[in-house]
Amino acid sequence: MTSYLLLGQSVYAHTIPDAQAVVIEHDEIVWIGSRAAAKAFELDVDFVVDVPDSFIAPAFVDAHVHLTDTGLQSITLDLSVAASFSDLALLVNNVDARNLMVIGHGWDDSNWTDTFSDFLEFFKPGTKSLYLTRIDAHSAIAFDKGEQSEPQIVSGIEHERFRKKILTTFSHQDRYGFIQSALQTAASNGIASVHENAGPAISSLNDLSQCIELGKQVTAPEVIGYWGDADFGSAIGLGAFGAAGDYSIDGSLGSHTAFLLEEYSDLIGSRGNEYLTQYEVARHLVACTKSGIQAGFHVIGDAGIANLISGIQLALEQVSLKDLRACRHRVEHLEMVSPTQIELLAEAGFTASVQPMFDSRWGKPGAMYEKRLGRERASTMNPFAKMLDLGLNVAFGSDAPVTPMNPWLAIRAAMNHNQIDSRITARAAFSAHTRGGYRAAKNDRAGVVEVGAVANLAIWNVEVFSPIGSDDRKSRWSTDTRSGVHPLPDLSHELPKCIATLKNGLPIYDPENFWKSLV
Repeated sequence: MTSYLLLGQSVYAHTIPDAQAVVIEHDEIVWIGSRAAAKAFELDVDFVVDVPDSFIAPAFVDAHVHLTDTGLQSITLDLSVAASFSDLALLVNNVDARNLMVIGHGWDDSNWTDTFSDFLEFFKPGTKSLYLTRIDAHSAIAFDKGEQSEPQIVSGIEHERFRKKILTTFSHQDRYGFIQSALQTAASNGIASVHENAGPAISSLNDLSQCIELGKQVTAPEVIGYWGDADFGSAIGLGAFGAAGDYSIDGSLGSHTAFLLEEYSDLIGSRGNEYLTQYEVARHLVACTKSGIQAGFHVIGDAGIANLISGIQLALEQVSLKDLRACRHRVEHLEMVSPTQIELLAEAGFTASVQPMFDSRWGKPGAMYEKRLGRERASTMNPFAKMLDLGLNVAFGSDAPVTPMNPWLAIRAAMNHNQIDSRITARAAFSAHTRGGYRAAKNDRAGVVEVGAVANLAIWNVEVFSPIGSDDRKSRWSTDTRSGVHPLPDLSHELPKCIATLKNGLPIYDPENFWKSLV
């Protein structure tokens, strides 16, 4: 059983203010203390790893990713640079004419002044077919030259059909490369675990199986796989952790497919798409609870969340609250939720898997939320502080490739929420991106630096730390230095740089080869 001493400048260990070192045996932290005290262990361990001037902390969890799609972005056309539909057409026209299919991702028309007709005017089809996903990946510009006379924007079932057709063009080896690339990106950002949100509407069982298998590699982040479908037997057989993730009650605000109680402000007559009724929600919750596995749902709009809440209430007519809570069911996104609904979700033992960078990107005055919903409804979006105040377990993620797998950006976004009352402390946000994510997958041993915890750690170069007690946002933690509270990086300065990431005590990212003693 390998053991080693890991030394840094400071260790984010609760109640141990002078922590600078940890001893790791196999996959577990067995001792924490100061550098001076650590000298007593130097002869007892197999080797010593000294990373000077470093900050050692729990590794991050990204609680909502799509690995294949994320890795695919490295070879597809980046559409985020387009500032209009006409720009988008020009980007596509410039692709080599020998490319029979142009795949791209990232266009966001929420602030564009022209319309899709301008795309059609400027687009030169040539030999090209198209699959150009919007930034939220809930709609796309699709064009099959063999079937259609011109491109069209597709969403819902038609988008699913086109997406599946495109994904079948990639081989097993192609997908392997995409997934591996995404996992390497995660590890380089201090992430030791990701939650893959798969399902028949967006991927395949083969894809999920590859994600799970690659996550078992010693050199890759762990992959917790979820399969969003009522028919979950085969997925569980493949190693899926639960029937959760992108089992969609509705769509997205950007694509006008989130299900609303009142119509969209910028699309008169539309209230979006209802993919699951309250009865279907209840049926899934009951089936999963009786099977002892996690259920979960993608839901964004207030009407969709009303279906979720009604579904929970219907489920409780068939299963006990105790059994429901024991499964730790989860809900993805949960953007238009009320305090009363948060209380019920907390009581029922749910985890909210949320994405803070959604607010930083679309929650500013005049941005997409306000355009789609109007100022009053937009002001209630993503109430992170209220979720924590009311006792809901919160896990942070990226929804990559929608936003990047960069946890420090997400923490900064949660601290600087566009609605002041929804801002949370750096410490609360850090916990949501570490311990909250592990708890979302029923792992209570990870996400902290303490004796007995799994050694999933990230090691950072930090430019400036925030003084203890400097944050006036809502916090559950004492700021008295005697409590052992450690400072976190000041994210108003340069973001921390990842030096190394450990999963189960072993390096999955070590560009400077500090763990050369293992070779």
